[in-house]
Amino acid sequence: MTRNSDKQTLLILAVLVPAVFAGLVSLSWWQLQRGNDKAALHRAFDSTAGMQELAAPSHADLAEAGLYSDVSLAGHYMTDRQFLLDNMNGSGGAGYHVLTPFRIEGSDAVVLVDRGWVRKDFGAALPAIDVGAGARKVSGKLAPLPRPGLVLPAEEASGWPRVVQFSSLEVLAGQLGEPLGEFILLLAASDGDGFERDWQPPGLLPERHYAYAFQWGALALTWVTIFVVLAVRRQRRKRSTTESE
Repeated sequence: MTRNSDKQTLLILAVLVPAVFAGLVSLSWWQLQRGNDKAALHRAFDSTAGMQELAAPSHADLAEAGLYSDVSLAGHYMTDRQFLLDNMNGSGGAGYHVLTPFRIEGSDAVVLVDRGWVRKDFGAALPAIDVGAGARKVSGKLAPLPRPGLVLPAEEASGWPRVVQFSSLEVLAGQLGEPLGEFILLLAASDGDGFERDWQPPGLLPERHYAYAFQWGALALTWVTIFVVLAVRRQRRKRSTTESE
């Protein structure tokens, strides 16, 4: 490398290094914060604050109980209108989450109960998801609607049970003809009439975000180290040239 090209390289790096370093540090900090947020989410999800038995709650009462609250509700399943949320992964590969509307006793509120995961048999009939319509109590954790691992364009669906792709509670409420509020109920593993249930908070684990934070931080350190090494080499070369003259 000639003296002029060496000098040009250092000038370019002198301009780029602060900007790139700041960007990499910002990304590292962002992932660290995401990790902290996810850790708090997992703590809330795993909390054992106790089961709340809610009598005739409205959607507002359920919202007030809060995300990931453990609740018990009395009412009955609306067995004639169930959803199969497609492209959901379980222990056996691809399948559905069974979402069954539950009308709360003494209230106008309806909540979707996620009764768990069932395997998808490609090319065959839909899985058997029948459930009794009698009065009962269900318990579980209030949660947002799960997000499928594969998001496909929405398709027109008809008939019941109804297979749906990635959706929202607003869209499902429109198809059901009932308001649904902002939470569904993840049916407790101890409750009957359910399928495979291994409930986890959505998104990446906190450890994954911390790993990303470390990677961005290491890249920032590497970037600065390269600049320092080049600067030191140029200074030594300059000194050696001066002494030889």
